[in-house]
Amino acid sequence: MMTFAGNSTAQNEGPEYVNTIFRTVATHKFHPLNEENSMTYDRNLDKAGIGNLDNEDWKIRLLAVRDLVRAKTQGHDIFAGLEHPSPHVRQITAKALGITRSRDKMDQLAQLAREDAVAMVRAQAIMALG
Repeated sequence: MMTFAGNSTAQNEGPEYVNTIFRTVATHKFHPLNEENSMTYDRNLDKAGIGNLDNEDWKIRLLAVRDLVRAKTQGHDIFAGLEHPSPHVRQITAKALGITRSRDKMDQLAQLAREDAVAMVRAQAIMALG
């Protein structure tokens, strides 16, 4: 089975694996966020929220979260995503940590929930905190 990062599941170890996931998410041209930074704004349909179902932004996020969850043994590498400049990377990192119920960075998730400039990231951090 192939993973999102392009490596076989036997090779999903080490910081480079996690960095590849972060790089892929950070460089993907996601639809922009609305003015409140709370949801995607579909540039083709000129609407906020669920838009063009042919768009594959959802797949990028889903596969990135899946692979981060699979790489949970690389916790210290995954935690770096909470401080990444890309809000999409911060969001998927918070989601993956919530799924794995990681309690190692509760303070950092709480800080994201309170202070991140992007509402989408704050909401995901709150959900990750449970």
